[in-house]
Amino acid sequence: MDQLISAGVQIVVLSLPAAVFAWRRRSSDARKVLGLTLGKPTDYWLAVVVTALVGAVSLLATRSIPADVLAAAGSANRITSLAAGAAVLLRATSEELLFRGFLQGVIGARFGRSVGVWTQAVLFLLPHLLLLALSPLLWPLLPAQFLAGLCLGWLRSRHDSIAPPILAHGVTNLLAGLTI
Repeated sequence: MDQLISAGVQIVVLSLPAAVFAWRRRSSDARKVLGLTLGKPTDYWLAVVVTALVGAVSLLATRSIPADVLAAAGSANRITSLAAGAAVLLRATSEELLFRGFLQGVIGARFGRSVGVWTQAVLFLLPHLLLLALSPLLWPLLPAQFLAGLCLGWLRSRHDSIAPPILAHGVTNLLAGLTI
């Protein structure tokens, strides 16, 4: 249950920049910049492809880490209950709201789509660098995180919606939490 409370706090905190941006703009333009649309049904098929790609790369990265290191570092992300699964989905949603919604949307609107995609991918990698504090042997996860940021950013950019990236990110994290 603590994981669910923590994830709830995270979604509130990480969605604050987008909420402030939307409140200050108070227009449909803000929704478009933030990617707050559902997208088209075909967008979700590409989310499945992105999930498979990111999931495969993440699995390969995970398999290159010694089992004892992975077990010690991954125990907090293991899904052992419905609440833990819900927490994983809330965390993925909050990361999408901040990185692909707010950061990519605002940067992309100002400097162009590709700058938005690349910048948010680099910024998405930064908090994941904390994995190295757990163990330097977790470094193979970092290229996988960067690739995930690029793929999810591309998906958001292509469809002007954060809904498909939320789906892809959530499913990828659920699968990771079930297999750690």
